[in-house]
Amino acid sequence: MNKHLQRKHRLSKSENEHSLNIFDERYFLKVGVINLSSFKKLLSEKIVKLLDLIHLEYYQDPSFFSKIIYLYNLAKKDKTIQLYLSYGLLVWPNEQHAQQFSPICLVPIHLYFLNDQIYVQRTSGVIENLILIENLIKLDKSFYPLNEKLHNIYSLDRYILSFKKNHEFKVHLDSFITFGYLEQQQLFLNHQKFHIDKNITNQISEKHYLQSEEYGINLFPLNSIQKNILAQAVAGYSFGIDGILGTGKTTTLVNVAVDTLYRGKRVLYVSNIDNTLEKIEDLVKEFRINHFVCNLTKNSLSFSVGEINYLEKENFVSKEVVTNLAKNYQFIEELERAVFSRIRNNRVLDTLTYLASLKENYQLLNIPWANNLYKHEYLEIYNSLVKIEKNLLRFPNFKQSIWQNIPYAHTIKYPNQVITLIYKMHKYYRNLENLCQELITTFGFKEFNSYIKMRELINIFDAFKNTKYPSNWIDNNFANFFLAQEYFPTFKKQYDEYYTTYNDIKYLYSLETITVNFDEVIQNLCGTYFTKDNLENINRIIDNRLNLLIQVHRSNEIIDNFSNIISELQKTLKYDFALDEKVFDDLNNLYLYIANNAYHPNWIKINTLHKLYRTIDEVKQIITKITKYEQYVQEFLHKYPKVNINLIDLNNDLTILIKRQKNKSLSLKEKVIIHKYHNHPIEEAIHDVKTIVDLANQHEILLQRYLELTSFSYSKDFNIIDSLENLYNLQKNLSHPKHLEIFKKYLQTRTQKTNLIYGQANPLKEFSEAYSFINKYRTNLRQCGFVIDEDFVKSLSQIKEINKYLNNFYSTYDEFIISTNLIDKKIYFEDIVKLQNLTSKLIELKNDFYNNSHYSTYFGMLYDYERTNILKLQTSLKNFQNYLNCFINLDYANKFFEENYYNKLIEYLNLILKNIEEIDELIKLYTKLFVDRISTYYYNDFKDVITYLEKFLSSKDELVLYLNITNEIKVLLEYRADDLIEYITDINQNSNLSENFKYTYNYYLYQEFCNKYPYVLNTNALNQILDETVTYE
Repeated sequence: MNKHLQRKHRLSKSENEHSLNIFDERYFLKVGVINLSSFKKLLSEKIVKLLDLIHLEYYQDPSFFSKIIYLYNLAKKDKTIQLYLSYGLLVWPNEQHAQQFSPICLVPIHLYFLNDQIYVQRTSGVIENLILIENLIKLDKSFYPLNEKLHNIYSLDRYILSFKKNHEFKVHLDSFITFGYLEQQQLFLNHQKFHIDKNITNQISEKHYLQSEEYGINLFPLNSIQKNILAQAVAGYSFGIDGILGTGKTTTLVNVAVDTLYRGKRVLYVSNIDNTLEKIEDLVKEFRINHFVCNLTKNSLSFSVGEINYLEKENFVSKEVVTNLAKNYQFIEELERAVFSRIRNNRVLDTLTYLASLKENYQLLNIPWANNLYKHEYLEIYNSLVKIEKNLLRFPNFKQSIWQNIPYAHTIKYPNQVITLIYKMHKYYRNLENLCQELITTFGFKEFNSYIKMRELINIFDAFKNTKYPSNWIDNNFANFFLAQEYFPTFKKQYDEYYTTYNDIKYLYSLETITVNFDEVIQNLCGTYFTKDNLENINRIIDNRLNLLIQVHRSNEIIDNFSNIISELQKTLKYDFALDEKVFDDLNNLYLYIANNAYHPNWIKINTLHKLYRTIDEVKQIITKITKYEQYVQEFLHKYPKVNINLIDLNNDLTILIKRQKNKSLSLKEKVIIHKYHNHPIEEAIHDVKTIVDLANQHEILLQRYLELTSFSYSKDFNIIDSLENLYNLQKNLSHPKHLEIFKKYLQTRTQKTNLIYGQANPLKEFSEAYSFINKYRTNLRQCGFVIDEDFVKSLSQIKEINKYLNNFYSTYDEFIISTNLIDKKIYFEDIVKLQNLTSKLIELKNDFYNNSHYSTYFGMLYDYERTNILKLQTSLKNFQNYLNCFINLDYANKFFEENYYNKLIEYLNLILKNIEEIDELIKLYTKLFVDRISTYYYNDFKDVITYLEKFLSSKDELVLYLNITNEIKVLLEYRADDLIEYITDINQNSNLSENFKYTYNYYLYQEFCNKYPYVLNTNALNQILDETVTYE
C-alpha cells in the first residue's frame, strides 16, 4: 500500500459532531449488517465488491446510488474529507437522558466505480470514534474503552462488545457509510521559499533527446524526473534531488551545470566526495569541455588569464534525423506503455514472462468467465485449486464418495459435527429396532419394522386412547363392534341423503323450518285452468303480475259498465244495433277514423265508392305534377339563383331577353335584369324562362283543381291522401250497407260547427276504448294459457271468472312467500313443487331414524337420530378398527383392557415415542447438512437404515478430505465457476489442475493483450527500429 494511504487518520474534533448521531441522511448512508467473509477481505487490504459486502435490500434501494455518489464526490472535491465504513453501533443516553446512536469503529475506505459495479478498498488502519469516546468519558469519568489493536475482525468484535459492560449501553452490528473531516497537517517549513513551476512538470516527456532548449539541453539519457529538475533549474527555480547510489543524481547535476555554462553563466559545484569530483572531470573530458572546468581541490592549480570563450550554440543534428528519431521514440513509448500496462490489475510483463518460461504443455480449460477475473480474484481461485488438487490426490473417488450428498455450499465447520449426528441417529434407530422386536414377542403386535410404521403405531394408540365408544363393543370378542361396522354404511347413506335434502332446502331457499300446506297452495295456484305440468303458463302469470292486476281491475270496471256504454251509444247514433262483434268492429273503425283523420263535409256527399276512388286517383296525379313542378323550380333557381319566381317578373324577364336577342338597346334597369342570366347563352335562357312560365301557368290550374276536389288548399305538409283512403276503406269494409247511411248522418251532425274537424265523440270514444281494451286483455289471457270464447259478449263472463282466479292466485302466492320468508327471492311454480317434494322426503327420512332399533343398539351413546355426529361415529369405528389391526389376533387385543397389561404396553409405547422424537430432531439437522432425500430414513427397514449409517461411521477420514475439498469449492461458487467445478469432479486424473487454470488465465490475458496491441508481436520491426534509434542517438 502507498505511504499516503498508510498514514494515521485523525478526526478533527471541531468538525465531526455528526459522528455522534446517525439520524442525518446528509452524513450517513445505512448499509445494514455487513457480510463477515467480505469484511475480512476488506480488512486484509483487498478490493471488495460493495454488493458482496452490504445487505442486498439496501443495495436495491433506488435512492442508494444517488446518496453514495454524493458521498464519493464530496470526498473527491475536498482532500480533508475521508470516507468511512462504520462497524458497530452504540445506543447510549446523553446528558439529557436522550438516546444517542453512534458508530463505534471507523474503517477508512476509498470507492471505485468500474464496469457497472462499486468496489471498496481500505486505505488505512481502523480507528475508534474518538468523538464518541470523549463524550462517554465526560458522561462517566470511570469509563475507559478496551485497549485493543484494531487489526482484524476478532479484535474489532472484542472492542465493540466491551461497551456492553455498562448496563445502560446497547450494541448493534448495523453499519453505515459516512465521512469525517481530518486534522490538517502542521507545517514546519515555509514552503513558499521553494518555487516550483508545476506547468513545466506537466510538459516534460520521456523522450531523451527531443526536448526543446527551453527546458535545457540533454547531454545524457534522462528520465522524466531528471528532465524535470533540469527544466526547473533552467527556469531559475529551486530544486532538490535525493536517492541511493546509482540513481543518477550526479549525472543530473552535471547536465544542469553544463547547460548553465552553455547559457553563459558560471557554476560552482561543491561536493565532499572525491569520487564524485573525479567522475565530473571524466564526464567533461568526454564532452571535450574540460578547459571550462577547474577542480579547486587539487594542490597544483593553474589559472587561465584573459577572457574565456564560452560555448557557442550550434545545431549539429539534421532535421531528418530528429524527425525519424521522434517517430522511433513514439513507437518505443507505445511499446513500453503496452508491455508495462495492466489488464485487470495484472502486469502484462508478468504474463509474458510466465508464458515464455513454460517448459511443460498445460491444458487450456474451457472457462471463458476467467477472462473477466481481476488479479486478486484469480489468486483466490488459484490458491483454492492448489488445495483442492492436494486433497484430490489423496481422495481420487471424490465424485463417488458416500458423503457426496453434502452440498458444496455447506455450513459445516468441523467433521465431528457430522459424525456426532450420524452416531446419534445410529443409536436411536438401533433402539427402535430392539423395541419393535419386543412388541412382537411380548405383546403380540404385527411387525412394525420402519420409522413410518412406528410413527403410525403411536398415532393409532394416541387416537384410540382419546376415542369414545360404546362399552358393548368389547363384549363377545368385539361382536357388536363388527355389527356396528356392518350397519354403518346403510346409516351413513340415509344420513347423507337426509342432510343433502335439508341443505337443499336451507341453502337453496334459506329455510330452516317449513309450516306450509303445499297441497292447498298448489291447488289454489293451478285452479281449474292448469295442472302441475303447465309450468310455463303459471310462471308467465307470476312474471306478469303487475300488468295482469291492472288489467283485472280495469276489465272488471268495463264489464260491469258495458251495458250502459252500449245504451248511450245507441241513443247517440239513433240506431238500435245488434250486440254482434262485426257491428262492434264497424263502430270501432268509425271512432278510429274520426279520431285520427281530417275530413271535409263535401267528402260525405260523394255518393259511390267508385266516384270516391276516382277522386282519390285524380288527387294523386295532381300531387305528382305539383311535386314535379316544385322540383323543376328548385333546379331553375339553382341555375339562375338571382331570378324571382313570379309570373309577372318572369314574363317581364322574357320580354327583355328577347329584346337582348334582337340586339336592341337596353336601359340600365334592363341590363341589371339581363345580368341575372349572364352565365348562360341567351337562347338557353329564353328557352328556360319560357318553360318555367308555361309550367307556372299549369301549376295555377292544378292548384285550383286540387281545391275543387278536396275542398282544401294544397300543402305538402298535409297528407290528404291518407285521410281520403281511410274514408274509402271505412266505407268499403262495413259489415252492413245500412251502417253507411247511419255513419254519414253521424258525421254530418259532427261537422255542422266547422269545415275541418278532428273528431272527439264521447259515447263512441268510450265504447271504442272499452272494446279495444277487452280485446287486448283477451289476447293476453290466451297467451297465459287461458281458453277464451271467440264471441265477444260470451267471453265477458269468462273473463269475470278468470279475474276471480287471478285475484286468488296472487293472494295465495303472497301468503306463501310471507310464510316461507322468501320475500327477497323470485319464486316460480317449479320451486314450490320442488319444495313440496323435498319437505315430504325430509319427513320420510327422519321417521326412518326413529323407527330403526339397530342403530341405537350398535351405535350406543354415539347415536342421536338425525342429530348424530357422523364424523365422530366414523372416527370411533376407524380408530377401533385400526387398534384391532395392530395385533396378530383378537386375544392379544382383549388383553389391552387389563390394567397391568395396559400400563406395561403404554410404558413401551412412550419409550418408542421418545426415540422417535429424538430421530425427528436429528433428521431436521440432517436436512441442513445433506441434500439427499430423507425417505430412506422414513420408509426403509431398520436393518437397512442401520447398515447405511454404519457406512458413514466407517468413512470419517474420507469426510475430512471431502470437507477440505468442498470448503475450497465454496470459493469457486462465489465466482459462479460451475463449469470449473464440473471439470474438477468429472476428470479422473486431477494433477496439474491449478497449473492448468494458471495457464488458461494467463493465456486469456495474452490473447486480450494481442488483440489490443497487435503490433507488439512484430519482433522484426521492433529490432529494426531499436537499431535505427541507437544510430540516430
